[in-house]
Amino acid sequence: MQKITYTNYLNGLSATFSNRDPQRFLADFDGNSVSATAIAYKPAEFDGQRFISANLNARTITFSAQWSVIGYSGRFSDSAAFAVWEDLQKVFVPGQYGKLVWTNGRGKTRFIECRTEATPKLTQKFPHVLGADFKLIADLPYWQDEKENVFVFPRPHSLHNTVVNGCGIPVPFIFMCERGFPYFGRSNSASGVDNETLTLIPDGSEQNEPVVIDTGARTVTIGGKPAEKYLTSAAEFFSLNTGENDFFCTDANGDLGECKLIWHDHYLGVNA
Repeated sequence: MQKITYTNYLNGLSATFSNRDPQRFLADFDGNSVSATAIAYKPAEFDGQRFISANLNARTITFSAQWSVIGYSGRFSDSAAFAVWEDLQKVFVPGQYGKLVWTNGRGKTRFIECRTEATPKLTQKFPHVLGADFKLIADLPYWQDEKENVFVFPRPHSLHNTVVNGCGIPVPFIFMCERGFPYFGRSNSASGVDNETLTLIPDGSEQNEPVVIDTGARTVTIGGKPAEKYLTSAAEFFSLNTGENDFFCTDANGDLGECKLIWHDHYLGVNA
């Protein structure tokens, strides 16, 4: 079974199709387009691939859908089917970004952010059945696992914490702490490379608001407000490397409370 749901970020409207739903039928789906290429030890669409490098070309996602509507009389309603088409045009608006969620119905769910390339062309597939071919563009070509990975730093906080990224692709992450000005980053001493830091400079006050550093969005907030000004001059947004990562997380001026990393496994495709 395959089911997809696309939600338009701008207006919040969504549409769902499934190859098990005869009235909202997913006739064909390609989530493994070759426009996103990688050097890997095994085919990139399979789980557990050993990643070497990737070419971040925009990915093209295509699918064909068919739909029909049975009215209150128990008969097909052509007017209602055309009304569905009008609703779909409000969801799939050219140039507007949204979130496409794919599931195989057996516990595997992935999502990707993408935009509609152009208004799909409406066709009549069968009597009382309409259809269209949809084309979406994902500028960042990775599919993400819906499930979050969470690493909670042990307390008291220390200079050595091993975080493992097992998906085979470097991924952005979110660092969160309850309060304070964290001295946070990744140690590269074993490889002879300078440490990568996302450290906040204390301003002399006692900071009791939550800190959130999002390396994907490249943002820092304190208490929900922008706080990039507190980053040190050496700070840089970096990704979670494949395999083991040695993180440091301390605060010389007080207790950070609970600190954690959150990330999603990334993949170059989906398979049923």
